[in-house]
Amino acid sequence: MNIFYQYSWLKSLSPIRGDQINEINTVKALRKFAKVSYGQSIDNTDISIIRASKEAFWQAKGKRLWMASPYDREMFEKADLIFTFTDTWTKWLREGKTFSLNPDGIAWGDKVVTFPQTIGEDFVKTSERKPTKTIRIGIFGRLKKSTYPVAFLDNLSKINVFHRIELVQGYNATNLHISYKNMPASIRHCDLILVGQHGDEWEFCGNIKPLEAAACGRPVILERSSAREETFGKNYRFFVERGTMASRSTSAMHSIIKKINFYKNSKVLPDMPKYVEKHRIENTSKVLEGILKRLL
Repeated sequence: MNIFYQYSWLKSLSPIRGDQINEINTVKALRKFAKVSYGQSIDNTDISIIRASKEAFWQAKGKRLWMASPYDREMFEKADLIFTFTDTWTKWLREGKTFSLNPDGIAWGDKVVTFPQTIGEDFVKTSERKPTKTIRIGIFGRLKKSTYPVAFLDNLSKINVFHRIELVQGYNATNLHISYKNMPASIRHCDLILVGQHGDEWEFCGNIKPLEAAACGRPVILERSSAREETFGKNYRFFVERGTMASRSTSAMHSIIKKINFYKNSKVLPDMPKYVEKHRIENTSKVLEGILKRLL
């Protein structure tokens, strides 16, 4: 099987943002069973997988797949398949739910499929950290309005009254200062990971950060959403409710403190790698192969 893959105008992919990391891992999963050319068309192309490049889509050969973000009605109509990164997102598009990435409310039916997100192989190793008086909490995503955990960061001095927190951050302001190569070790250096996403897309979009943290064996504090329940289940003990991260209320702060308390007082913590077993490359590659073989 010969596959052409293109993301936007990028001639190559670098692990400096979540979207590119996701594409890199997807390409690696595809290469487990197919010949994949990124950014350069190959002879006898069977399938072209395109994200955010109409020009590449029109020039593509073989069966054409379009990634569901950004939304483009014309591309949705012309593509042989539309793919997303979560089952929630796929369900909404199939059923015609009106939301930011389906503003026309069209039901796209079985034309929509899920490409499960793939975790980088360097993350699927766990290690225990010996308990100390300090709790290391890692925040590794870029901080912006929709990802800034107000309830935690703006109250850190108050939270430190209850717990001695050492904060480990992957970004200074908006600049990455921990390389992706060193990210697995940085995650394993922490006790807990906090993911601050709380925007509207959190309900359905894919997100690699909690998957990587879980693969490293670290519990993740994060807001509940349909897409996150796909991975962690409805009864996951480190969920906080929607609206918590963006809130300045005392109750929001205490919701996070409760999760830290639970971590500190638990003799047995969840087996985090089990939650993300389906996102290991040996499993995602089989799913992708099945989808693409059926298309041909």
